[in-house]
Amino acid sequence: KSFEFARDEREKRIRSIKILRLLLDYPLFQEHLLSLLSFRNLEGQTPFMSAVNSRAYQSALILFEYAIKISKREFCICTRLV
Repeated sequence: KSFEFARDEREKRIRSIKILRLLLDYPLFQEHLLSLLSFRNLEGQTPFMSAVNSRAYQSALILFEYAIKISKREFCICTRLV
């Protein structure tokens, strides 16, 4: 039973990571990603901080990766405007 539980937990983690990537890549969310990833919950945590706090480190790394992409995109937009 212990093996089944571990396998189920691993499968849940894999599915949740796939869902997170699908949401972050979804075209309709692209223009809102900065505000969505900057939003703070009632505890004052961003999605990244919440992932780290709940020890969802893989999700935290994915959120960090997307934050870097967004910052590079925002930097390019700002430098074009100048």
